[in-house]
Amino acid sequence: MKQVIVKVYHPCDNLFSHLKIFDRLTEPEFFRSASVGTVRYQSYINKERRRDDSCILFIKNGRQYIGRISMIIRDKKGEVLFLIQPAIIEKTLTFSVCKKTYTCKNVLFGHFDLNTCFLQSWRDLKDKLAYVNNSNNSYIFFRFPNLVESS
Repeated sequence: MKQVIVKVYHPCDNLFSHLKIFDRLTEPEFFRSASVGTVRYQSYINKERRRDDSCILFIKNGRQYIGRISMIIRDKKGEVLFLIQPAIIEKTLTFSVCKKTYTCKNVLFGHFDLNTCFLQSWRDLKDKLAYVNNSNNSYIFFRFPNLVESS
C-alpha cells in the first residue's frame, strides 16, 4: 500500500469558528492549502477570481459529489479534515450531431449550496476538478479523467 503523507501549509485566521461543525474538534488549526501525497489542494480564498484550485470530487456515504474546499483543518491529534461546500448540479453538457443527442458527464453546470458544508477526511477526496464562475454563483465544472495524480 502506498504511503500518503499529508502536509499543511499557509496558516490562516479562524474564519469559520462560529460553525457548530467544529464542536467535535480539539484545538483546530486552519490552513489554506495541503498536500496529500503528490496532489496539492487549496481552499477557496479569493472571491474575485473566476477560477481557482479548490474544486474537488469527493465521496460521502458511498456517493460521489462535487464540492469546493472552504478550509483545511488540522486538530490537536493531527487529523486533517476539509471543510467542503457541496455543489448542486443542474445539468450536464448535451449536444446533437446528425439528430442524435449525446451527453458529456465530464462537463456539468450548477451552483454551490452556500448554506451547507461538510467536514470530510482527506481520504474522501477522489479527484481535483476545474471550474469556471459563469455568473453569480453559477459555475461550469470540468472533470478531466487521467491515469496519473496531478496537481
